[in-house]
Amino acid sequence: THTLDLLNKTLQETSLDLRPMLGILRKFQRDTACNTCVDDRPPPLTALDAAVRLPWRGVELPQLYAWPNGRLGNLMGEYATLFALHKIYNVTVAITPAFYRELQPYFKKLSIPVIKKFRTRDWLDVRRDFDGAAFTYKTSHLAASGLLGPHRFLLRDYPFEVGLFNAFRDEVLQEFTFSDEIVKKARLRLENLTYNHTQPVTLVGVHVRLTDYVDFMTQTFHTKHLLASYARYLRRSTNYFLERYPNVIFVVASDNMKRAHNIFYKYVRVRSVLFEGGGSAAEDMSLLAQCDHHIITLGSFGFWTAYLGRGVAVYPFLSSSTYPFTKPVYDAARLNNFVAIPFEDPLT
Repeated sequence: THTLDLLNKTLQETSLDLRPMLGILRKFQRDTACNTCVDDRPPPLTALDAAVRLPWRGVELPQLYAWPNGRLGNLMGEYATLFALHKIYNVTVAITPAFYRELQPYFKKLSIPVIKKFRTRDWLDVRRDFDGAAFTYKTSHLAASGLLGPHRFLLRDYPFEVGLFNAFRDEVLQEFTFSDEIVKKARLRLENLTYNHTQPVTLVGVHVRLTDYVDFMTQTFHTKHLLASYARYLRRSTNYFLERYPNVIFVVASDNMKRAHNIFYKYVRVRSVLFEGGGSAAEDMSLLAQCDHHIITLGSFGFWTAYLGRGVAVYPFLSSSTYPFTKPVYDAARLNNFVAIPFEDPLT
């Protein structure tokens, strides 16, 4: 009936007189209606059901696995993307033993199963699109949906689809539940920071990505004068919170604490800055995630410190159209608590 009502509305808005056809359809509906009938026929098989969902060693094909590329931030992105592909396409997924060994010490609720035996020659590589797009992975979607056939696929090239896994954010956050020991260490570190403060404070976690990423950004995304842009961006970002919140303390972690210290004291020049990096990667991530708000710079690690946390997350807006952690990506993913701050423009 709802379909016929929509058709009636459509016909009323057209210049053609198709109302006799609508009358025929309504008469057919009245004549054939059966209020007590139950359709217990099985649904028809689709092409994917008939030709693609084939068993292999007790599981359905296709299968997707992710190759563990990069460090903690990248690994989490690869895991979350694989998790989302499973949720969307109901495809069989698993992680390799090496992948599991990288994440298991830090997270206690990982649910993706681990394949027992793994040989790369048994799998077909699925890589990112090299069509000038900003790190897109259309082929992985084709593989997950079964349109590339009943095969075993290995995701490579750092799949990190924020727009994909953010649709399942609550479940992803559950997957990345830190171990009790890591959470306890981070909480104690933050409590020590605020022990002598009589007034409530606003903790803003800051991650400053340096070391190899400076050359990587210059060579891959043609970002010029990166360190100078860092200083200007961090100045803008800290001002954003100082203008909006009382008693702000910036908690800074970095993969190069000496250089981060120099940037803050020489160029940013804010008073309440505490340099608390120096734990393991997971401990620093948990520490920053437990802050009230976040400033992230470049790379995947900083993204996760904000994504796993609460409050506002300030991130750099770069002019590069292919950089994967910037405004078009976050807007498309509907990360409404992520606020873009210009990275490369001079201070006004």
